[in-house]
Amino acid sequence: MQKTRLIGAIGAALATALVLAGCSTGGAASSPVSLGPTKGDTDVKLAVIVANSNPWNTEYGKSFKAAAEQLGASDVRVLNADSDAQQQSEQIDSLLNAGYKGIGLNLAAPNTAELSKKFQAHDAYFANIFQNEEWKTVYDAPDDRQVSYVSPNYYKSASDATEALAKSVDGKKTELIALAGNDSPYTIANQAYLGLTDTLKKHANITLVGNVDTPWTAENSQKKVADLLAAHPDATAFFATDAADVDGAVAAIRAIGKTPGKDIQIVSAHSAGDVAQFVEQETVLAAAAMPGSWTGYQEAAQLFDALNGKLPGDSFRQLELTLPLITKDNAADFITRYVDTPIDRQLSARAISQVYSADDWDLQAEYTPITDLPHLWPTSKEPSGYEQNATFTNLQESGALDDAAKTLQHNDVIDPFDPKPEFPTR
Repeated sequence: MQKTRLIGAIGAALATALVLAGCSTGGAASSPVSLGPTKGDTDVKLAVIVANSNPWNTEYGKSFKAAAEQLGASDVRVLNADSDAQQQSEQIDSLLNAGYKGIGLNLAAPNTAELSKKFQAHDAYFANIFQNEEWKTVYDAPDDRQVSYVSPNYYKSASDATEALAKSVDGKKTELIALAGNDSPYTIANQAYLGLTDTLKKHANITLVGNVDTPWTAENSQKKVADLLAAHPDATAFFATDAADVDGAVAAIRAIGKTPGKDIQIVSAHSAGDVAQFVEQETVLAAAAMPGSWTGYQEAAQLFDALNGKLPGDSFRQLELTLPLITKDNAADFITRYVDTPIDRQLSARAISQVYSADDWDLQAEYTPITDLPHLWPTSKEPSGYEQNATFTNLQESGALDDAAKTLQHNDVIDPFDPKPEFPTR
């Protein structure tokens, strides 16, 4: 990127798109988080394009808007791609042509190299979650406009959820059905499948008797779980990759006259929407936390910083997000923070932003640098003649990624599960 990088911070067409939130001026003044005077250039136009209307994407879009308003951005838009890559591409073009210089993305298709060219032409930046081109880094594109890429660690969250199930059944023979990827087009689904199956190798009493790929929507998940239950009537456990799978499973289990959480235990590698309440009610045994605010706030703050000339150092540009388990022991705290509390109070965007917080920034979630690439794409073979990006190799060999991990840990002060955190006034 052309501007100075600062090691220490993380860093259909527009007219027919579903607009979840329009322009917003002076939003920072009305934010419930205690705010001081604005800093930096606030005459910036930020936008986010969510992938679809599922619970997590809805939270993500609302959070991005709330964070941008806390930062004082003069103009904020939230659009929905409706799972259509072509529509999302047209939305990006329309936003860039309308002068939006910082865009957060949950990509419907991982075309980051092409995106960098578009953003370079408009002197703009983007940040994305979940999808990135296979075997590519944020450093590969000649037109370097990708502020960051975040990959939630679904391998770990799936493994943790499976361990929770194993502990609960306590050696009892258990038939498990699942909605998890296995050569899915979505790498996080494949990570979840591998986390599930690797962990099951340690627990011979649990047998995966049926699995199909997650469809990412509650309605379709309900149909798939119903089919799995019909094919495997003795199943007493269900594994979900996505929060929407949980909603579908709860409905499908109830539809056959059984009680979720009692007759069939449920665990999930992801949580959004009603899932935390299901855990508190013991309808769901355990689910990995990933409120949309963690991503929405982070992306908005990074893009605001980028437009103010403060870009994350290279070792902070590719990050994994840890998804800690929600269980009956901590569900009440999680619900207080991320369900009962309005989205504009859940985090402090100014505590994330380096424009506002300089060296004592806090991402308010658990991030670590991505230290290798193969585990991100567990079903994808290394391309013939592949050579890893030199910048990434240098970061690995120089110890810069280890240093970044220490910085992230040191700056992780505000507990993500604190039900009522005290945010600094900035």
